[in-house]
Amino acid sequence: TNEGKSLTGDSLFYDRNKGYGEAFRHIEFIDTINKNMLTGNYCYYNQLTSYAIATDRAVATDFSQGDSLFIHADTLQLFTYFLNTDSVYREARAFHKVRVYRTDIQAVCDSLVFSSKDSCLTMYQDPILWNGKQQLLGEKVISWFLYPFLISFSVSTYLPFNESLGEEEIE
Repeated sequence: TNEGKSLTGDSLFYDRNKGYGEAFRHIEFIDTINKNMLTGNYCYYNQLTSYAIATDRAVATDFSQGDSLFIHADTLQLFTYFLNTDSVYREARAFHKVRVYRTDIQAVCDSLVFSSKDSCLTMYQDPILWNGKQQLLGEKVISWFLYPFLISFSVSTYLPFNESLGEEEIE
């Protein structure tokens, strides 16, 4: 445990001098300050850079907003920028067979990037996003979670520009 972060698993390795740890099988990396969590069967965490990677049934959960956002992928990475400043933000990157779920949206794609800086979720390679009765697809789909709204649009060289404004969330 360090500054609100903890890494647990069935088997752990930690090198205090180099500032990194690894967990194997049934891992949980929880960051209570930034309100997110990684789970899976393998996790590497670098305490000095606040970088984490999870694989093998990897799930990232962001519970910093009004509703939790779940991202499942083969590989999940968490990067932290401007560490130890008042401008710190995190970026989650997901690769291969990505699934996204939140109460108001579901999505699939090959890869995505989610930034806590602006709550922007960018999905790549055949993304499909469902919001209520709406479906949005393209070569790239970009969504902003502006609580209580979801604003999305798709980019495609084959289809005309498409956008969607989600309805207010029901609490």
